Amino acid sequence: CWKACKQILTNYAVKGGGLDYSKNPNIGDALYQIGIEKSGQLEFDFSTAKKAIDYLDKELNNKRPILVGVDHTYKYKGGFNNDKSTDHFVVIVGKGCENGKVYYLFYEVGTSHSDKGTSDKNKFFINENNILKGTTVYRKERKYSIIQIRENKKLKNLFIYLFIYLFILLVVL
Repeated sequence: CWKACKQILTNYAVKGGGLDYSKNPNIGDALYQIGIEKSGQLEFDFSTAKKAIDYLDKELNNKRPILVGVDHTYKYKGGFNNDKSTDHFVVIVGKGCENGKVYYLFYEVGTSHSDKGTSDKNKFFINENNILKGTTVYRKERKYSIIQIRENKKLKNLFIYLFIYLFILLVVL
């Protein structure tokens, strides 16, 4: 699912979703670790959750989707990913409000049915502690909690490279 999420980011011309383990061998950098599973229960860091929501809003305001890790209630506990809590990855692509409640729209990559994977009913609702929880149209029995948000890479020099590339093309033509 992580590779499929990375491909979605690429389709949006966004580079992100990876981790640099050289800075933090346990979980890497470039992420907000909101929750960790301990003894079968999720423990949340509410202050990190608030920072993560601010980051999500900033990226979405700039039209950039974000790769997130979720814990779900389907069959097993304890993820197979870097934090031993993340069970699955999805991509947040939008934000809205429904009946006075803020939600984040996401693409579910765990289905071959594109209409279900990109459904506008795939939503995470934000609670009073800034924890995002939701379900997917594909598997309504799965209850997702976002426990990890991975930062997009800063591409400061992209415009410089693009300008140089276009300049060279103009000179050659």
